[in-house]
Amino acid sequence: MSQDIPDTVSAYRLAMSNLPRLVLTALTVQHRSVKEVCDTYGVSRSWAYELLARYRAEGDAALEPRSRRPKPAPAPSARTRSR
Repeated sequence: MSQDIPDTVSAYRLAMSNLPRLVLTALTVQHRSVKEVCDTYGVSRSWAYELLARYRAEGDAALEPRSRRPKPAPAPSARTRSR
């Protein structure tokens, strides 16, 4: 049974890596509603709209994984440094 766990994890990762493509295909090719697609794939509407906007702006580059790392904070201003 322990041999099944890595296969299950690999299958899950593969499915999740294809999720953006599946969602975009349903929205753009099949012309399904955002609500229907979100209910089918279990994703939030805000994520679906964000993905759709990125796809319209960037094309297939929108399907590439994004970093979840926060953007760096701005440098302190002169006013906060003088305190």
